[in-house]
Amino acid sequence: MYIGERIKFLREQNGYTQEKLEEITDIQKGTISKYENGHNSPSAENIEKIANAFDVSIDYLFGRDVRLISEDDEEYIKVVPNIDLEIIYELHKPENEKLLKFLRENPERRIKLIRDNNRTYFID
Repeated sequence: MYIGERIKFLREQNGYTQEKLEEITDIQKGTISKYENGHNSPSAENIEKIANAFDVSIDYLFGRDVRLISEDDEEYIKVVPNIDLEIIYELHKPENEKLLKFLRENPERRIKLIRDNNRTYFID
């Protein structure tokens, strides 16, 4: 999949028209159309604007997907928001091995713990 296909895929996944993406990124609709049809390639500045608009990495736009393993051990490709990638990378650091093991072993307890701590320690 080339970068224009990625842009179109993300735009449609987010329910955006080309006009809406123009509004968000300040990139002209005609230019977005040319990217999506493969007639032009975005500049570095516009790549950054598009990645930010969809909260994906620039690597994703270039086809360097994040490959994840599902709980049933099947590999699949998913669009992962940047904040999720940061969390994934942080959890896989050696010093967080125990935490990662805990999170994998008991997802229901993990959700309860997060919800309880959110109520206790954070003010909305």
